[in-house]
Amino acid sequence: MQNKDIIKSLVKSIRVLEIINSNDGCTLSKIHNLTSIPKPTLIRILNTLEYCHVIRKNLIDNQYRSNFIFSGDRFRERIIGVLTAVSGKVLDRLCSDIIWPSDLLIRNGIYMEVVETTRKHTPLSVNRNKIGDKVDMLSSAVGSAYISFCSESERNDLVNDLKKSSDYNLLWTKSDTWLRSIIESTLAAGYGSRDIDFHGAHKGEKPKNDGLSAIAVPVYVKGDIVGCINLLWPSRLFTPQEFAKGHLQQLKQASMEITRQVDKILVEPQYNES
Repeated sequence: MQNKDIIKSLVKSIRVLEIINSNDGCTLSKIHNLTSIPKPTLIRILNTLEYCHVIRKNLIDNQYRSNFIFSGDRFRERIIGVLTAVSGKVLDRLCSDIIWPSDLLIRNGIYMEVVETTRKHTPLSVNRNKIGDKVDMLSSAVGSAYISFCSESERNDLVNDLKKSSDYNLLWTKSDTWLRSIIESTLAAGYGSRDIDFHGAHKGEKPKNDGLSAIAVPVYVKGDIVGCINLLWPSRLFTPQEFAKGHLQQLKQASMEITRQVDKILVEPQYNES
């Protein structure tokens, strides 16, 4: 192939995307060092990829990450990309309004995975989640919200997967009756909350107590649950019921705003040249 037949800007964009895909988070400086692309050009490339929801820039560390998880479901990949981009802005405004930090988590197998968080932006002293951290499905606020508000068929599949996992053997001593009570109480309250024995540890971490409590609500796209957002606060200050009385409506409004924006983007043409 002749060099004159090559779009050099596209070659540069593909190189940038390859680097982001092969790393779990890349700063502008790191991409610049690996590509030697001038920073003004590189910034335009990154802005374009972000505009097209191919990549995202996370609030917590200002690093670029790929939205393509190569699951074979390209529509779901696009949903996650748009969801993360939209949620970051909505949750940032929510944190500015009420101080308390928020996370966005999506289901990853039998866990909930952090894909965005405003913990870095709150003036409060809280532990800093990392993008990609996985939390308990049954005992966390986001997990109890997800398993309660998802469809019955997804819930049945998820419960079967949980029962097969060695990670959850001890939890099933609480019995299916315990799980049903969690689902019923979550649906009645309109939000998920942490189990009394859950203190914020992530998969692979030693047991710890982060000193926080949380409530969480589902986020829907096209009528289907795609993840959950939460609000966190020092547990010594409020019970979940007290906190929900003051802030549940704001959290639900944030969820509805995320849904509205994502649904709108997904029905519009993906690229607009104007």
